[in-house]
Amino acid sequence: MLPAQIKAFALSMGKRAKTDQIDAELIARFMAFRPEAGRTLPDEKLQFLRALTVRRAQMVEARKRLSAQISARRKQGMSAELEDMDSSLKAFLESQISELEQRIESVSGEAEELSATCCSRQDWQLPAIIQF
Repeated sequence: MLPAQIKAFALSMGKRAKTDQIDAELIARFMAFRPEAGRTLPDEKLQFLRALTVRRAQMVEARKRLSAQISARRKQGMSAELEDMDSSLKAFLESQISELEQRIESVSGEAEELSATCCSRQDWQLPAIIQF
């Protein structure tokens, strides 16, 4: 709704031209005029929860890429030494993902609004699960 409010504000000021400079000035004036219309930063726990879920998604993606590389190397007949290294790395990623999942559950359980906002296991796949 904020873009529509800024457009209405611009029209009320008689501004119709569209340039980056004019847009920036209008947004700044609008925010000075109506500071409550802007976004507020989420509380610290929400920010931390979002960081955890983003990190988990990154780890899941890394594990997925590694699994694809392992599969490709097996088709090429890779050496046992590389396979051992890949297995160790995959186990490390899986342990990190598990630890992140436990931390996500812990943080979301600490505050009722966090639990209501975000945390079912299938939501963890998405980095931007928290609506700001």
